[in-house]
Amino acid sequence: MTAVEIQAQVIRYDVTKLSMARNAVPLVILVSIVGKYIGVYALGVAILFQAALAVLFIRARSNLGLQAIKAKGDSLIIPGVSQTVRRGAVTGWVLSGRRARVYGTQSSYRLTVPPAQQNELSALLTQALGRQLVTKRRGSSRARSVALAVAIAGAVAVAVGVGLTRELLAPALVGIVAVIVGGASFGALSQRVAVDSTPTE
Repeated sequence: MTAVEIQAQVIRYDVTKLSMARNAVPLVILVSIVGKYIGVYALGVAILFQAALAVLFIRARSNLGLQAIKAKGDSLIIPGVSQTVRRGAVTGWVLSGRRARVYGTQSSYRLTVPPAQQNELSALLTQALGRQLVTKRRGSSRARSVALAVAIAGAVAVAVGVGLTRELLAPALVGIVAVIVGGASFGALSQRVAVDSTPTE
């Protein structure tokens, strides 16, 4: 069988680094708020934390540019950067228009092709990685809106508390909690999860 090969813009995400960066966000917010009230040295530590977090997010994303990708057996091959995505290391993939996301245990990928080639991309990924995942949002639109509103209100409280006086430290801390809880809830509710199509008995 002739291998399918197409040109795609490829972005790779390091799952471990991305997870570490997301988990560190609440800590960095807390250190930044507390640092403002403790003193200049604590504020300096907070700035270092912010810089480290930014670097971690940047390093978690690698733009591999335009690559010729192809299917070979049960693997997706990206020869230009010597990377092989094996079916066993992939939890699933989804296609939305001309953009596909391949979710892996260690690395995930975003593949983008011209609109005319989206069917070819679908065929390539099906050949290499199996059938596409059928997904839906974890939470309803109303639940996501409520979570987002809580996070925004918390962000406003944090901004007011940081920008004004020491007396507003308590509202700022409450705001941090709201940002963390609301943001985490919105992120969790916005995740797409596989739809179980197995018939129930």
